[in-house]
Amino acid sequence: MAVKIISWIARIAVALMFAMTGIMKLTFNEAPQEIFAQLPGGNAAMVLAGLMELAAAVLIVIPKTKVYGGLLAAVVMFGAIGAHLAVLEDDSMLPMAIVMLIAASAVVVLHREELPLSCCCKSKDAGESAGA
Repeated sequence: MAVKIISWIARIAVALMFAMTGIMKLTFNEAPQEIFAQLPGGNAAMVLAGLMELAAAVLIVIPKTKVYGGLLAAVVMFGAIGAHLAVLEDDSMLPMAIVMLIAASAVVVLHREELPLSCCCKSKDAGESAGA
């Protein structure tokens, strides 16, 4: 039960934050424009990031796609953290990017058994019964 609650809190937090920032980027709000003006790609990169954020926000709240939404959100946050550390002059949003990376990663870890990986993430009992 606790895992379910933690999962939902992380998913809702990521979905709300990503929906808000994705909409800001796609409506060419002044704040993201100032940030993306410092990055290669400018407005095109801002639109791509906004689309990825909205996709992650939708995927993470749908039960069957939550782990993929978490993965997409984590990838976006790795990019944001990299941009903050390597290019951007203002690091005021860096702590929030780290928090969102942690929340997205928590969703992936909590639901890792839903990933189509045959080499890991399967329960020990399932592997033993398959080999018997």
